[in-house]
Amino acid sequence: MQFSDRIFGGSTRFLQVPAVLAIIMLFRCSSLYYYPDQVEYSKPEEYGPFESLSIDVEGVSLDGWYFPSAKSPTRAVVLQFHGNAQNISSHAALGVWLTQFGYDFMTYDYRGFGKSEGSPDPKRNYEDALIVLKMADDRAREKGVPLIILGQSLGGAIALRALADFDQSNVGLIIADSTFASYDSMVRNAIRNTVGSWLTILAFFFDDEYSPIHTLDQVSRLPLLVIHSRFDPVVPFSEGRSIYENWQGRKELWALEVDGHLSWSNYGSGKTDQRLVDFLDRMLARGFHDSKRQPKVAD
Repeated sequence: MQFSDRIFGGSTRFLQVPAVLAIIMLFRCSSLYYYPDQVEYSKPEEYGPFESLSIDVEGVSLDGWYFPSAKSPTRAVVLQFHGNAQNISSHAALGVWLTQFGYDFMTYDYRGFGKSEGSPDPKRNYEDALIVLKMADDRAREKGVPLIILGQSLGGAIALRALADFDQSNVGLIIADSTFASYDSMVRNAIRNTVGSWLTILAFFFDDEYSPIHTLDQVSRLPLLVIHSRFDPVVPFSEGRSIYENWQGRKELWALEVDGHLSWSNYGSGKTDQRLVDFLDRMLARGFHDSKRQPKVAD
């Protein structure tokens, strides 16, 4: 399985140009957040029975996959918001293994990724996410189960912002996996690590309007699990910790010590995979919104 997520970290060539040209290139820039491709890294049938989704958003079709649980009854519906590179044929593997443990799994491509039409930008991603959330939530409600959000890297930022304007009554849990709350913070970090702090002013020219940091208080009463490696080379661990520390409701932080970005999963057979399944099982047994549970930081 090939996998890559290059958000702000693996592609910073644009930061090497002179400052004046950079300002011209980056004015209200958002295209540099995205690295989609149309390569078919895997076929959905490789993961088991599935439903192909064609999601209409303002006349644009988004491609999606829906995998039913391999066990009955379904325990919850997991909706994945993936990272900023490649497409669902590379990202689905990071969550579809949950079907083996009783969870339906749904994923989709943003505009311009894979077979999805159009071009991505923060505003359209936000608007499209609201439609996809409604679609997944409807399915969860039909089955009488909660909706679990799996937001990975860029996808976590998209999901957290959209949830602020969504009916959260059936959302049981947000899993913020290696993600961040501010585009501005990520851009500043990339600039600082590439050419130095003196050019962080360039972050002003990136669109930060749809960063979830501005509306985090509207979602932070939902249960939250933050999964983030202390050694993440793409999204710094401090970003995940910041989301955790600013969260008002029930929360838990898994501070992992693994190399790479989004690299903790072994597709259902790893120690952290089993830890997540056990965590979800306990949450379902006790109730996702059990207010007696205390915040927890775990290595």
